[in-house]
Amino acid sequence: MKERELLKSPGIMGGDGTAADALRGEYDLKNMQIFCNEAEVDICFFGDSITYLMEPSVYYKKFGNCINRGICGDSVHIMNKRFEADVLQLKPRVCVMMGGINNTWCLDETVDENGNPSEERLNTELDVVKNSYIDILERAKEQGQRMILCSVMPVTRQIAYADMRNKVVLKINAIIKELCERYNVPYVDYHSAIVCSDGLTLRDGLSDDGLHPHYKGYIEMAKVLTPVLEEFFK
Repeated sequence: MKERELLKSPGIMGGDGTAADALRGEYDLKNMQIFCNEAEVDICFFGDSITYLMEPSVYYKKFGNCINRGICGDSVHIMNKRFEADVLQLKPRVCVMMGGINNTWCLDETVDENGNPSEERLNTELDVVKNSYIDILERAKEQGQRMILCSVMPVTRQIAYADMRNKVVLKINAIIKELCERYNVPYVDYHSAIVCSDGLTLRDGLSDDGLHPHYKGYIEMAKVLTPVLEEFFK
């Protein structure tokens, strides 16, 4: 049994981290139970609201003890700050990570009359996403933490600036895929499985609000992720 004084926490971040702060106390208490009891974790799902709203036991129970460390509204650079506390110190057999859609909201205020965001702001945010993923993957590599990275999912046209956002999602996914190849990490392509024939927009019937999957959306995601997990755990 480990002493609770050794437990790591990112603490209250404020600012961009306000969304993550809302669950910090809960996750610190849950992490304490796993860490101090040295409980085994098979899969840690790590991400934003799309992860948070998923019930892992419905889709992935056969793979063992699954924990959920998603946070609504979380961005990749904030996920990077809590990666040590919510993943690394818990030592899951594998971390399944998805994040990036929340890094697109800051572009809305820069959209011009043609629906295009500021190129400078876009490039800055893409750099933030890329550097955050690199930092996460480097630390995972150093500590022998196995990772699976998932593509960011598209939205429907009921979401503001949907076309712009979905084009940015393609750029983010290209970054994630390239990093998966560089670090020899499995890439789970949710996007291709749930996108319309236009290659941009989320298919109808998978979400109520145009952003978060409902049960049918999570079923489609599980169809893509399950074979990757089966290969990992065989």
